[in-house]
Amino acid sequence: MRQDRGSTQQNGTVNTNWPGFKIVGDNIDRNYHPSFQRHSNSTNSMHAFHMYAVQDLSSYSDIAPSSIIEIDKLLISKEDTKSFLGDAVVLLSRILVQHIKVFSTQKKDVLAHIPSKFIEEMSMKSKVVPLGVLKRNENRIEEMCEIMDEIHKG
Repeated sequence: MRQDRGSTQQNGTVNTNWPGFKIVGDNIDRNYHPSFQRHSNSTNSMHAFHMYAVQDLSSYSDIAPSSIIEIDKLLISKEDTKSFLGDAVVLLSRILVQHIKVFSTQKKDVLAHIPSKFIEEMSMKSKVVPLGVLKRNENRIEEMCEIMDEIHKG
């Protein structure tokens, strides 16, 4: 989930440079097995949903809204393929120097990080805010709706 509308400043203007945030959630499932299982004393299941918010480190304000993106921009171009192959070379070289003894002498020549225009932002520590644990099972529609309602309350 993304919130990119910007934040309202004290003077009433909207700051569109604010990068936004993501809400991340994951289920917690636990089964409790009784020592002596009977029909009246069977396995108990506990379901919960853990959430936290992570502030985006990069601003996506320069990306056009989806309603005006041209279809050819969504398809893979020759430049995208070249970029992907370059990234694959870096990843493959890391694997080779780490797992194949013959290549281990070349470790100093392998890039530690794939170059990116966001490398400065990505090197910073993320701001994470815990949102708590809800005793809900996200696999059930009505309980997932309750989780979404809880997220939208805040």
